[in-house]
Amino acid sequence: MVGSILDYDPNITSYKEEVNRVINEIYLEFIALHPWPFSQVVVDDYALNDITATHLSTIATTAGNKSIAITGIGLNYGGCVVQISGAIDEEDNGEFYITSIIGTNAFLEKLVAGIKQPQHPTQWFGWRSSNAGTITAHVMQRYLPLPTDCDYPVSVNMRNPIEAGKAGYRAMYQLTRRRDEELNLKLDLEGSPTDWISYNTTPEKLWEAKDFVPLNSDFVPNEAGVAADFWIQGEYEFKYCYMFNGIPGPLSAAQTFNVTLGNAGLTFLTRDTTLNNLNGLHKRIYVRLKSVGPAPSYSDEIFRDVSAYYTGIGGTGSTGAKFIEISDDDVSYAWPRTIVDPSNMDWWKSLPRAPENEGRCWRIRLYPRPSQGTSDFGTPIRIRYVQQPNRLIEDIDTPTSPADTHRYLVYRACEELFQKFNNVAQAEFYRRKADKDLLRIEQKHLTVGAGPYIKSGYKVGPVWAKPFVTLTHS
Repeated sequence: MVGSILDYDPNITSYKEEVNRVINEIYLEFIALHPWPFSQVVVDDYALNDITATHLSTIATTAGNKSIAITGIGLNYGGCVVQISGAIDEEDNGEFYITSIIGTNAFLEKLVAGIKQPQHPTQWFGWRSSNAGTITAHVMQRYLPLPTDCDYPVSVNMRNPIEAGKAGYRAMYQLTRRRDEELNLKLDLEGSPTDWISYNTTPEKLWEAKDFVPLNSDFVPNEAGVAADFWIQGEYEFKYCYMFNGIPGPLSAAQTFNVTLGNAGLTFLTRDTTLNNLNGLHKRIYVRLKSVGPAPSYSDEIFRDVSAYYTGIGGTGSTGAKFIEISDDDVSYAWPRTIVDPSNMDWWKSLPRAPENEGRCWRIRLYPRPSQGTSDFGTPIRIRYVQQPNRLIEDIDTPTSPADTHRYLVYRACEELFQKFNNVAQAEFYRRKADKDLLRIEQKHLTVGAGPYIKSGYKVGPVWAKPFVTLTHS
């Protein structure tokens, strides 16, 4: 529709990419403009229970060992805070955060006070002393990470009477960070949560996934002949990202790779990210089938998230995970073709598209902090947030907003493109149309009843209930 309005729609790849970029920027900006009801989603999650483990041991090595085995810990505890006590060397006591978990082994980084820049891994080189059964570790989830497609959180509450019993329904009130500081609320006060505070960055100046840039030179596909379960000949595109504390970082640039062998198995050569004394910087792969198979070959425009496929088999990833993931120190990861057959085209088509992650992740802190929930999984909470949508890539992709909002996207895109063509008059014309349409959308979708509609008779007066209530605009 944009092309028909502009009366200029050449079959030029660079031009189409520019139009798509403008449309997607306007689309994402529109979704983030207000907490639209149609862009909000609700998810149920758990605030994890605390874990206290005693009689733990550590081993000091010249290589900088940072791991400790903690009974009861799982992958979902990545990013949690650990308070260590009982170590012989005082430098090994204090607060740490978990950067990676493999099995029951947690890899730690120490929280150092007074650091103005993000914590660097060389500030704590690893266990300075070997401790035989003297360490106590207290693991707690001080900050709860939200889904990576969260544009910003709207509400947090408890609505789970099945698991939480009589306390299953409870309202929580949002506090700003400024109000939290004014009230001087304790970080680790334990109890039933009544308030929540949102954070768009890690408060303790920790490294985050967005701090690690994935370079194409650090990710190189390589093919070799295999006996069975081989990759189909054709042209593929690969992207990858770093995973840190369970949060995906920004995606790398796409790189094309041609599978030429008729019986190819792929190995991915990656960088050992532990060489800078940091653990937990794992890698995930995203694949686009650009032109695969005999003529007519199959192709699509989206990158597929291969880590979204849960195999149920330990060791699928070199991290020990039951999905495809490359560990931080793995420099040559062979695709697990006996577990995941890359020649199965139906499997490829069933994979979801790569997430629109930028390495950022909202977190919330519950006050007081629920250290022991009513469920084995923790304290059940319900989170409502504005969801960041996927970009419009395929021709069949449509916005997640209602159909009556689509013309606004067209008008705003025309305004931008006419500005680009130096057609000021047409740009101003479509600016007015877009502003008018946006006002209509706001009046419709941000207007709610101030109370319930009441079914009543036609008589109205001081003692009669009104059949309708006043509408308010918010």
